[in-house]
Amino acid sequence: MWPDRRLCDLLGIEHPIIQAPMAGSDTSALAAAVANSGGLGSIGCAFLSPEQFSAVYAETRAATNRAVNMNFFAHAAPGDDEQKAARARALLAPFYMELDLGEVPEVIERYLPFGEAMFEAVLAARPRVVSFHFGLPQARFVEALKEAGATILCSATTPAEARDLEARGVDAIIAPRAGKPAAITAIT
Repeated sequence: MWPDRRLCDLLGIEHPIIQAPMAGSDTSALAAAVANSGGLGSIGCAFLSPEQFSAVYAETRAATNRAVNMNFFAHAAPGDDEQKAARARALLAPFYMELDLGEVPEVIERYLPFGEAMFEAVLAARPRVVSFHFGLPQARFVEALKEAGATILCSATTPAEARDLEARGVDAIIAPRAGKPAAITAIT
């Protein structure tokens, strides 16, 4: 049916359609429905703790036996900068007051970077597809996930970043195209 089956064959799917991972907005039911329809369902895991990831993954696996993509952010943790947080809260205070929203909340890190604890949880779950945004985690994580059978996807924003991801062993690269939605543009 599809003239170029490289993506389908790589991911073990029938149709070259990938549901975007949307941390905080996607569900196990949605990812499973996409997978059961022949595409690649995805779960955005950036808001999840390792324990929450394990529960969401188990729930998804209970709804499908097909490949599902588990997506993570691989950025460097910003760290605590109390002065910067205080400045941000001071800038927001007039708007909170005008809208009668109460006190400006404390600044918290919402997007959790992929680290050791999450790596252990993902390695134990053994998803077939793992993808990353905002970088790629340590080489030892990528190598271990691939050895466990995971296909690794990662997004790139520049040609240089795509070349670097290919050199670091990524199986497929997600890249934007001028005026069009992102697409898998290189399969290594």
